[in-house]
Amino acid sequence: MRPIQIGFFSYNSDFGTRADDLARAIEERGFDSFWVGEHTHIPASRETPFPGGGELPKAYYHFMDPFVSLSMAAAATKTLDFIPTAALLVLHPAYTARMMATLSNMSGGRVGLNVVTGWSSAEYEQMDLWPGSEFYESRYDFAAEYLAVLKDLWTTGTCDRKSDYWNLDDCHCLPMPDHAIPIVSAGQSPAGVDFCDRFADLRLVIGQPKVLAD
Repeated sequence: MRPIQIGFFSYNSDFGTRADDLARAIEERGFDSFWVGEHTHIPASRETPFPGGGELPKAYYHFMDPFVSLSMAAAATKTLDFIPTAALLVLHPAYTARMMATLSNMSGGRVGLNVVTGWSSAEYEQMDLWPGSEFYESRYDFAAEYLAVLKDLWTTGTCDRKSDYWNLDDCHCLPMPDHAIPIVSAGQSPAGVDFCDRFADLRLVIGQPKVLAD
C-alpha cells in the first residue's frame, strides 16, 4: 500500500514567508510537497463573485509568481516536491512546457503542474484575454487541448497542431523534461470532474460539502 503523502498549500503572498524559507521549514518537518496558487492580478472592480463566498481574502491581491518562487524553493531543498499553478488563459502552452521542463530538470524531477481554467472573467478581460461568455462552457475542452500541446512538446520536443484554440506550425520547444510531470486539477463542476477523471494524475479537492458529498 502506498503511504499517505502530506502536502502544504501556500497563497505565496508577498507579505508572507519567502518560498525558499518556507520550503526548507516544511521539508524539515516531514512534508512531502509544496503547492502554490496563482492569480496574475485582481481587478479593482471585483465584478466576479468569490467562489468561496464573502469578501476576497487579502492574499489574493498579493500572489507572487509561482514559477519563480518554486525555482528558489527547489534550490533550497533536496526531497520536497513542488506544484505550481498555471492560469491557462495567461500562458501559451509552449511557454508553460519550457518553464516546467526547465524546473523539472533543474530540480531532479520534483515537480507537477496544477492547471486552472479561471473563474474570474474580469481578471482576464482587463488583459484582453477573456474569449467571451461562451468560453465558460468550453473551458475544459480548451484545457484538454492545452494539455495535448504540453504532452507533444514534453515527449517529442515538437508540436504541429491547428485547432479552434491553437495554431502551432512545426513548433520546436526544448528542453524536454527528463522526468514525467504529473498534472493536477481542482475542477469541481460536472465538466471539471470529468476533466480530472480523463486527464489529471492528481485531484486537488477543495472542502466544499456539496462537492465532497458527490
